[in-house]
Amino acid sequence: MARAALLTAGLLAIAACSSSGDAEPSPPLETEAPTSTTETPPTTEAAETTRSTTVTDTTTTETPATESPPTDPPTTIDSEAAAEIDSVVAEAFADYEETWRILRAAFEDPGNENFRQAIAATHIAGSEADAIAALDLFVSEGQVSLPPEDANQQVTLVDPIAAIEETVAFFRACETFTSPIVEAASGSVVYDGIDSYLIDVEMRFEGGLWKIFEVTTVDEFAGTTCA
Repeated sequence: MARAALLTAGLLAIAACSSSGDAEPSPPLETEAPTSTTETPPTTEAAETTRSTTVTDTTTTETPATESPPTDPPTTIDSEAAAEIDSVVAEAFADYEETWRILRAAFEDPGNENFRQAIAATHIAGSEADAIAALDLFVSEGQVSLPPEDANQQVTLVDPIAAIEETVAFFRACETFTSPIVEAASGSVVYDGIDSYLIDVEMRFEGGLWKIFEVTTVDEFAGTTCA
């Protein structure tokens, strides 16, 4: 089993929708009334309505054109805003790093309920489902991850992407795994590759703690760097 089994899996729900409608032909007598009514006045009103709508549409289509240029400059963030983002993300990443260590330790003892409770406490409710599912898979297959033998197993901050009102943080990180995966009973090595994953993380501040809301794998690499 490759280490990719530790990655999260997405679920796709497909919804089907149906529609129906009935149309009844209008009686001939009612058709004649509109014919006599459909004289010059209604036609003129329709033409005027169409023209006024066209003028209105022309006005609204010109507005976005004048507003689109100001949308581009914000890509250049001033130094004060960048410093604030760095500060918020640094706090969020510190909590993420601690949670990441708990997760790694959990795979050394995937059936340990204390680890599972700690994982739930450091995730926004419901966001821990994939991590728990991965631990369940290890338990069902009788596998564990060994403790790391060096300092290369780590997660590092790559890019502090954004922060929103000091309650939501987005950043990109690189996580590296060097611990072999073995059979719990025999100690036989199941997988001993060294892998790194480039990930995007969203964290939210809740209850005095930065908690994981979502982790998305961007790319994967063989070795100890995300390059």
